[in-house]
Amino acid sequence: MGLSWTHDPFDRLIAAHAIVADAPLITADRTILAHLPLAIWD
Repeated sequence: MGLSWTHDPFDRLIAAHAIVADAPLITADRTILAHLPLAIWD
């Protein structure tokens, strides 16, 4: 999966980790929420 929606290395790291682990990523970051289906905020 390409992570071209961000140039922030930390965003890429945590997003990639969630993808590899197939685990939800709990975040309030609107950019991550908009581009990463595993991201949730409730």
